[in-house]
Amino acid sequence: MYSLPRTRVALGALIALLFSPPAANAQTDSGLNAQYTVAVKDTAAHLFHVTAKFSNLSQSTLDVALPIWTPGWYTLENYAKNILRFVVTDKNGTVLHSPLSRGQTWTIDTDGKSEIVIEFDYFANILSHNEAQITDTFAFFTGTQLFLEPVGHRNVTSVVRFVVPDGWPIISALTETSDPNVYMAPDYDTLVDSPTWLGAFNSEQFIVNGKPHFIVYESGATVEVDTTEWISMIETTTAIFGVAPYDKFIVFNLPWGETVGDQDNLEHGNSYVFCCGEVAPASAHEF
Repeated sequence: MYSLPRTRVALGALIALLFSPPAANAQTDSGLNAQYTVAVKDTAAHLFHVTAKFSNLSQSTLDVALPIWTPGWYTLENYAKNILRFVVTDKNGTVLHSPLSRGQTWTIDTDGKSEIVIEFDYFANILSHNEAQITDTFAFFTGTQLFLEPVGHRNVTSVVRFVVPDGWPIISALTETSDPNVYMAPDYDTLVDSPTWLGAFNSEQFIVNGKPHFIVYESGATVEVDTTEWISMIETTTAIFGVAPYDKFIVFNLPWGETVGDQDNLEHGNSYVFCCGEVAPASAHEF
């Protein structure tokens, strides 16, 4: 049995980060529509299948890119190494030339094209706060691994549809819609700053100031969750800093997996990821 952290030091630092106002983003978009589908394609082979459709295009070329960064994690990442079978087509199904022009950026000839569709598989076999993994019972990713940025359109609203095995629930830091498999993000930065857990999990929910908060952990694990101190700390912090700048808040506590990457913790705009297994004491965290 393991206990989720309930220390005032850890939680206080986390909430203080969450109550910091988001950085201003001065970039504007030009009406491009962005739709993504994330499918759990093959649990045994650890494969996602990702489809990105960009429509209402009016430019001769479009760069699409995976980040080489993760929000709040100061290392360079090569997520593109996990991409397989990268194909770009127009709305008629014609394959378009899409060279990898630099780093993790592909340049696509969109002259005369109003819509393109990009499809690829992603090999997800590392469980970490900044990686992705698919197992027989669940999948986890943080966004930077799967969502291509349409360069120059960073403020575009994105719609994400999840396709999962029968019976797999979904919990995501993305915004829910009326369809339980469809979520939204108001801009690209939010899109890749929103971890998602697909498949088996347990969760504890509590309400603070009318907003839902969730503690998510491995299905079947015996976990002592005392929400009293969480509620008290959030109420106190809200009184100091004002209204919490999120509609919901999720704590993801990742389990041990077959392949575990960096074991650390990472803050996001409306969530927090602990990796992995039994949670280390607060003194082990970078707060």
